[in-house]
Amino acid sequence: MTTQPPGPANDRVVAVVVHVSETREKWGTGYLVTPNEVLTAWHCTVADPKTADGTRVRPVTVQRRGPDGAWEHSSVTSMTVSRRWDGAGWGLDVALLTLADPPWSDADWEPPIFARCDRGGGGLLRDCEAVGYPSYAIDPTDPDQKRSLASLSGIIRVADRANEAYEHLILRDTEIGTVQEWGGLSGALVFYDGYVLGHVVEHHPHLGNNPIKVVPASRLARADGRYAKEIATRLGISSAESLELVRPSAPPRTPSRGQPPGLHPPRSLHWVEDGLPREELGIKESTRLPGDLPDTADPDLSTSFPLYVERDQDQRVRRAIQNAADSGGGIVLLRGEPGSGKSRCLYEAVREVLPRWRLFAPVGDNPSAELREWALGADLGRTVIWLDEIAGFLGSDKVPYQVFRDLLDDRENPVVILGTIWPNTYADLTSASSSADGRDYGSRDARLLLKWAPPDRPTLEPIDISPEFSEEEHARAVSLAARDPRLETAVTEHGRSLAQSLAAAPAIRERRDRPTTHPGRAVLRACADIQRYLHPEVLPVPGPVLRAVALTYMSRSERATATSRPGWFDDAVAWACAPVRGSGSTPMQALAPADPFADEGQIEGYVVSHFLLRDGPDDPPAELSADAWRALAARADDTPPPMLGQLARTAYRKKDFPHAEHIALSAQGRDAAALLTLGNLKFDDGDRDAAEQFYRQAHALDETYSPAMNALGFLAHKDGRVGEEREWYERAHLADGSAVWPMNNLGVCARIHGDQQEADEWHRRAYEADPTVPRTMTNLGDIAARRGSLAEQRDWYQQAHAADPLLSWVLSRLGDIEEQAGDATAALGWREKALASAQSAVDTYQALRDGHPERYAYSFAESLRDLSGAHAALGQHDAALIVTQQEVALYRDLVHRSERMLPELAEALRTLSFRLGMVKKGRESLLAGTEAADVYKLLADRNPRAFRGHYAAALHDAAYAYVDLDREIAARIMRRQALLSYRMAADQDSDWRSPLAGCLEALAGSYTDYLSTAELAVPLLQEARLIRRQEALIDVRQKAELADVDASLGRALMTTGRFQAAVAVAAHEIHVRGGLVHQGHQWSWFRAHLRLAEALALAKRPVAARRAALQAELLGLRLLGRRSQTSYSCVVILRKMARMLILSTRDSCRPPQRALTYSKKALEIHRRLAANDPERHVNGSRYTARSHVDVLARFGAHDPTTMSSTQRS
Repeated sequence: MTTQPPGPANDRVVAVVVHVSETREKWGTGYLVTPNEVLTAWHCTVADPKTADGTRVRPVTVQRRGPDGAWEHSSVTSMTVSRRWDGAGWGLDVALLTLADPPWSDADWEPPIFARCDRGGGGLLRDCEAVGYPSYAIDPTDPDQKRSLASLSGIIRVADRANEAYEHLILRDTEIGTVQEWGGLSGALVFYDGYVLGHVVEHHPHLGNNPIKVVPASRLARADGRYAKEIATRLGISSAESLELVRPSAPPRTPSRGQPPGLHPPRSLHWVEDGLPREELGIKESTRLPGDLPDTADPDLSTSFPLYVERDQDQRVRRAIQNAADSGGGIVLLRGEPGSGKSRCLYEAVREVLPRWRLFAPVGDNPSAELREWALGADLGRTVIWLDEIAGFLGSDKVPYQVFRDLLDDRENPVVILGTIWPNTYADLTSASSSADGRDYGSRDARLLLKWAPPDRPTLEPIDISPEFSEEEHARAVSLAARDPRLETAVTEHGRSLAQSLAAAPAIRERRDRPTTHPGRAVLRACADIQRYLHPEVLPVPGPVLRAVALTYMSRSERATATSRPGWFDDAVAWACAPVRGSGSTPMQALAPADPFADEGQIEGYVVSHFLLRDGPDDPPAELSADAWRALAARADDTPPPMLGQLARTAYRKKDFPHAEHIALSAQGRDAAALLTLGNLKFDDGDRDAAEQFYRQAHALDETYSPAMNALGFLAHKDGRVGEEREWYERAHLADGSAVWPMNNLGVCARIHGDQQEADEWHRRAYEADPTVPRTMTNLGDIAARRGSLAEQRDWYQQAHAADPLLSWVLSRLGDIEEQAGDATAALGWREKALASAQSAVDTYQALRDGHPERYAYSFAESLRDLSGAHAALGQHDAALIVTQQEVALYRDLVHRSERMLPELAEALRTLSFRLGMVKKGRESLLAGTEAADVYKLLADRNPRAFRGHYAAALHDAAYAYVDLDREIAARIMRRQALLSYRMAADQDSDWRSPLAGCLEALAGSYTDYLSTAELAVPLLQEARLIRRQEALIDVRQKAELADVDASLGRALMTTGRFQAAVAVAAHEIHVRGGLVHQGHQWSWFRAHLRLAEALALAKRPVAARRAALQAELLGLRLLGRRSQTSYSCVVILRKMARMLILSTRDSCRPPQRALTYSKKALEIHRRLAANDPERHVNGSRYTARSHVDVLARFGAHDPTTMSSTQRS
């Protein structure tokens, strides 16, 4: 048996000739699988495959050149053909011919070995080869004009056209620079490493690099048709498992920086200076060169590229590329409208700056997979990665951010990533997801790359390229016009819109805007609007869907006319797809099939030109009419589920909730994202039962879909199902380790369980995963606040505001931070912005509810809560009350539908109680507070762990309402009940420890006011003090609370006569407040020294008392120096200093004269204040007068003259 070569054997390659007529022959190629059998393509055996009926066969012969160069012939006695696969299109397009005693029948050949390739990932099959009789290979020495053998050798990207119903391979010859006519190669077998992968069925020479369509042998092995099975059995490939499995070889290692520059790159890479074909670079096709060039034209003009007109940004672009290369790698991004010349500008710049670097441009049906494959399997050192329209590569489902990060972090093997992007796409992809529950993940991976900001390398800043040429650029174009007729035409016709003119943008837009009743215009507009709505995702619009939507763009008479003709849609598509003008190799089209390789009848969808997706910076937002939405939903069965999910997500993001729901429902459970959107909509309505059902369906459909699991966790949180909540978040994190919201939520769970260190770690990891989400920034701001760093907290919150300027809760918190910092003006500014943002959200939901009164109640109520808080922060308590009353009314309605909304109603009632108290409506406040407590009592009886703390808080609120009504005993009873629940809640949830301490302090305060009960306050305050000390170890902000407890405890101890203990507590308070002075606690520090001096004096420690009094006096004088000498605060400071000096010397010596001076000054200021504002200051001035009498009495005991004078006064 003859040993086979590792590729096609030339002596087994035959010509399959159909004798169409006496004077006409049609040539194809076949391969002798045995001496008597030829494997070829079915369409090579008929005169015209489009009209063949499969029964009438033209005479067919098989010919080959013999060893002596003479042609040998054999007739065909029978053939087995398979035209279809699953009943559609040409299908397998395969035929097995049986020959009648051929001249080579004695040959002893090994049967070819068929194989299938592993298409589970990316990669390349290199050195693939096909040999046949293409039409360009006519032998000029043959008198009969017969053909010579010709071979095609190239690559197959295994991810191209994978996972499609009509799977096929694409073979490209990367070495042939000019277009060849490959007609006649059909039927040739394609070999790789000695294995047969399939047979050639079609060629596309107009697309460059001679892409050849190949039907893989694996399709034949899987086919169910009778004749297909017969052919497969005769070839020995009756099942896919019977085929050998081949995998892409490892990508070749490209030379790194230290290797000699003369080393040639592999065939799949090129030197930058050698370039790539225009279509692989994404540079728009240019106008065709005229046949007769003018005498002034350059004789060597490129057919692909017109002469380059230097742009004003050229030098900046080149510097950016050079800086990225010199820094060990980086990204250069050009931002501009379609047809502004971004790609050409970038191409000219990189050829000048990095000519001897490698150039890698992923292309094909799945370029993202190819890029992932290269990034993981090759050394790309000193390589330029060309990503035209970079948005198409960004996303966790395309090229994850981590892949780019790994490439950029390897400075020893630097890569420079060059990309282009549209301005609106950049804005969309860099906007952060701000949903508090993480239901909308946004484009996290895209944001991370587009906001790339390494600490020691140039930050990614897009360079803007204008579509309009500047005066200088236009002048340069005019100076080149005589040398290139394409430039001359563009300059003459369109002036400064030069780049778009060269790419036929005006002609393409004119096709869409042409005033005509032709249905093609409706088809074009419909496709453009759908794709604009989905942008930056570019999803093909299936033909049946486009047909239905296009009808909604017609008038009634136009629809009637169109639908009266059965072929109206085909005519409309042909009109829309007709080239607007020709060019060097590809037509310029307004509409085109998404897959230019697709056979007629197998077109999966249509796409429009980029120029129809974006007219310019003043484009209105993309919208679809109600009729278009109905048509889309009606044709949902013809729409791929991912497209339905993307439509639903986009509509939801735009707050077009009715259409989001309509289209998501039409997906009928086929897409997890659509189900998640339905769950989100029901959650917005307040229908949590339905929301949970949809979330669970999404999870069941795709158990790795992290957003669905995170949403189920958030729903469990709302219901108080604590254990289930954490389990869902953990599962969501395992499904997607880089998802931000599960990490944020796990941090909250850890904090609730008392592990603040674990909580902080989760929040830091969330920020590392995506530093652009506002919630991650505010979490880190809160960590800084616990450390006592107000400036760092402010910085984090300002970053959150920059990421999403419309978040009212961030704006409100910034107001609180500025107030804490003592900047009242800045605080007011932030709070006014918060009010405006909250009002805008309320208006949006109100408009939605005007059309759907029963919908969106929960989201509307949440927006009202934010608005109420914004009003209250500005002191607008009446307005805040009105808004809160609306919120409560909404929750009452929701509770009637489902008791799962009871927690929200109870919390709204608590807020209402507080708002009523602020406007002095004590009885109403008490009623709202007790109702809130009753609701929480019901919830706590059902779920003690989740709601016991809330019940305690509601009881505590009601106690304050009793205090406002002067019902002190009732308030004390309420606080005792709250205390019991707080203690149980704090044992399970650390978030309730601080409220527990607050309740202890309030209850103790009610005892301290009375001498007979002061003793009861001491143990309560000691317990509160212990809690505050433990909390202060975690949160520095608790130190102020700890100092306040010390102050209360010290007063209680002195009231009960325990002066030595009071001294110790006061000393501790001073120590704590000493660390808070820089945060504006000077007044509290002064009062702490007063208490220490008083406690020391009462403890009979005169020397220490006088020393403490002196320190307090110095602090008091400092405070006086910072205040107006006519203010009431000065009265208080002077009065307290006088009393302290008197008290600290009462048992030891005569008080210092300055005590009398302070007291007199206090009385004088207070009398002036009372004269100017009697209503506010008369009663207070009497107290100051009595205090002054006491001071005079103290001096009178040692100076009778002074006493006598005082009495006469």
